[in-house]
Amino acid sequence: MSPYLSQIIQSMVNRNLETYYNKHKESVLVIGTVYGNERRVYGIGDIHPYTTTNYSELIYEIGSITKLFTTTLLAHLHHDRFLDIDDSLGQYIPLLPPDSPVTFRHLATHTSGLPEKQIWRKVRNLFDSEKSRDSCSTFSLSEAAFYLRRASAESVGKTYRYSNAGIGLLGHILATEMQTSYEHAVQDMITIPLEMPDTSIRLTSEGMTRLVPGYRGHRAAPPIELNDFPGTGALRSTASDLLTFLSAHMGVHPNREIFDIYSITQKNYFQKNNQFRIGLGWHQNAQEGILYHSAGTHGYQSFIGFRPDLPFGVVILSNIRDHSHLNPTTMGMELLLAAKQGTKKS
Repeated sequence: MSPYLSQIIQSMVNRNLETYYNKHKESVLVIGTVYGNERRVYGIGDIHPYTTTNYSELIYEIGSITKLFTTTLLAHLHHDRFLDIDDSLGQYIPLLPPDSPVTFRHLATHTSGLPEKQIWRKVRNLFDSEKSRDSCSTFSLSEAAFYLRRASAESVGKTYRYSNAGIGLLGHILATEMQTSYEHAVQDMITIPLEMPDTSIRLTSEGMTRLVPGYRGHRAAPPIELNDFPGTGALRSTASDLLTFLSAHMGVHPNREIFDIYSITQKNYFQKNNQFRIGLGWHQNAQEGILYHSAGTHGYQSFIGFRPDLPFGVVILSNIRDHSHLNPTTMGMELLLAAKQGTKKS
């Protein structure tokens, strides 16, 4: 990183850390950057309650960043010819007709037709205490599959509708085909090969001592628990692990061969408009060429993104969930935009 770019990034990070902490005194905010082989981690907030002196080792719920692990798992199985991203789900879900028009690609790009949430379904679920559903979705596994029975070839793949249930269903199918749990599938294919020891759903006793508690506003928030759809948002991780994951997607990880697999997720699989495209999980800012994903659980917000043209990437983890303008997504996008300007002038 050139001195000029380094100065720009450092100044912007310091400003964001201080401004954010002044507004959220309960916060422990971590910002990590990767530029080629150079990684930096910055943090603010009280680190004394935890059994580490490094902000990079603090553990957070990463919410929907989990979806990128799910679609990366799909890329692995596609690359190994275990399945194909254009396989009909009817080959894998007995509830669906064998020639169902819905494919893995549709689940991974949010174009299967499964909605995020439906008000009428949410109201109906209030009176249905017998069926357990994850907090992130108004569907159970069987309900999501049954909903897709009505999908037609004319409607599937035509409209982007962000869906926790869709990616959650994808994670379930992939783990089932691997004959293991979702967590073990991610460990076997991603976190163990990349040496990411702190990324998991269930933490060890030692890991619990590094878990930063989440807040919704100024109130302590409950941990996320996903039984049907862990692949949509159940993982916990650190800035260090996520920078490793990001470097693999950027093609700057020491294991360069793995980029052949990870790059599968970064193609343009669906274009919503001139500004927004979708890969397998990755959101794409078409104008700037930025790939990213935002996330939030009951008490956490996070962001991961990178510019393939530099290459420069950012990971931001916060233990605060609110709706203020200054949040991990706005900070992350600001850094990615500034990096481009910084490289032009350096």
